[in-house]
Amino acid sequence: MGGCGPIPTRRCSSTPVFPLASISKPLTATAIMLLVEAGRVGLNRPVQAYVPEFAGPGKDRIMVRHLLTHTSGMRDDDTFAYGDMQEGRRDIPPPEPNQHPGINRILHLRIGAPQRQPPGVEMHYYNFGFTLLGEVVRRVTGESFDDFTRRRVFAPLGMTDTHFTVPEALKYRIVKRHEGTPYDWWNGPENEDWPGPAGGAFSTAMDMARFGQMFLNGGEYGGARLLSPASVAAMTRDQTGLRMQIPYDETSFPNCPYGLGWFLYGADTSRKSGGLWSPRTFGHSGSGGVMLWVDPAYELVGVFFFAQVQEDVWPGDLFANAVTASIIDVK
Repeated sequence: MGGCGPIPTRRCSSTPVFPLASISKPLTATAIMLLVEAGRVGLNRPVQAYVPEFAGPGKDRIMVRHLLTHTSGMRDDDTFAYGDMQEGRRDIPPPEPNQHPGINRILHLRIGAPQRQPPGVEMHYYNFGFTLLGEVVRRVTGESFDDFTRRRVFAPLGMTDTHFTVPEALKYRIVKRHEGTPYDWWNGPENEDWPGPAGGAFSTAMDMARFGQMFLNGGEYGGARLLSPASVAAMTRDQTGLRMQIPYDETSFPNCPYGLGWFLYGADTSRKSGGLWSPRTFGHSGSGGVMLWVDPAYELVGVFFFAQVQEDVWPGDLFANAVTASIIDVK
């Protein structure tokens, strides 16, 4: 989908709704950037300024920027192991009215996890960092993360089928993973009702095309400006430095450009990247076979949603190359 005009608004009541998995991260990053633009959150301010419980040796040096770029020096393995150790050893206070009980629980169990190394030394994909970013949004705005993203991100773009907590009326449209396959754990109400900022959103291909088009248009879509051009530029340029590495899917990539919530595909940082993408391409993929990319060189927004059955049969790169090759008018 290219060009700068609005995307057709026709919808079908049976349009599939997919778990976005990690494509949720650019949505969360966008919520943070709205607060940055409003002067309410600072990219170069400590996470502790917004979530004081995020404490421990060296963690005062972890800035909001480090969570957005996976360069905090924290590891999910360490964080989850620490949380497991805390089970039964500490009381979990009740959630605040604007907080999901499950998010409240994992924050109290995991927030004290130790830092592996100083921030900025390496890039290591850190899901819990985006859970913390969602908590920053909640504490700064006084709204639930779910409510804030619906009101400030999804509604202005007409993304009426996109939710962190899926309404009951929409659940019958959710795509289920095949039982007995690597991603069948995604099925069930525990994920449909889990507003996880790192991977809990659900959406349709058309809604995510709108989101991608907004970035392609420099922050505006359908007459509504969501982000400033300055924010879009910052989010879609390398914020990590090419010397960093990211261990991901048991692979280390020597060059891993990453923006604020977006992978940058100027280098081959993902096995899911399209070989014909231009060096200006940015996007994100998610567990289970979903992918969104934006290629400004070809004025192209691509969405590939697939109910993946097995890890080795994902055809997204083939689709991306076929779509990119169809563009013959390049500016």
